[in-house]
Amino acid sequence: FVVLAETLGIFLLFVICNWAVSTLADGKGKFGEIIIFTSYALIPLIITEVTLLVSSNVFSLKEQAFYGIIRSVGLIWTAVHIFVSNKEVHEYSGGCKALLVLFGSVFGMYLLILIITVAYSMFAQLLSFISMVISEIRA
Repeated sequence: FVVLAETLGIFLLFVICNWAVSTLADGKGKFGEIIIFTSYALIPLIITEVTLLVSSNVFSLKEQAFYGIIRSVGLIWTAVHIFVSNKEVHEYSGGCKALLVLFGSVFGMYLLILIITVAYSMFAQLLSFISMVISEIRA
């Protein structure tokens, strides 16, 4: 359950940040289209990971280089698919703008995670402070 929640969280975080950045960069893609294109772009990664999961019991330690090569090819294949799908869904004519939107999306993800982490920390400190005040009043 935790792995599923993390995976869906990262996926939705990317989609939200991509939608936000592409809206500022005159992208034509709608939120639902971004979800669909990103989902299809992640299919090579899913196929690669399932293949590696099945074949991990077959490879010996000497053949672990093949494991790394297969994973690298899967990641590069997925990155190309995400780039092309991002370019197509937002109808960018050049690859430079699509690449900048992708980098902006990743930066937005980091920024949003930072904001959520700081907000969580502040909320936890607020609850701790309220708990401490209540315990002092009772004592």
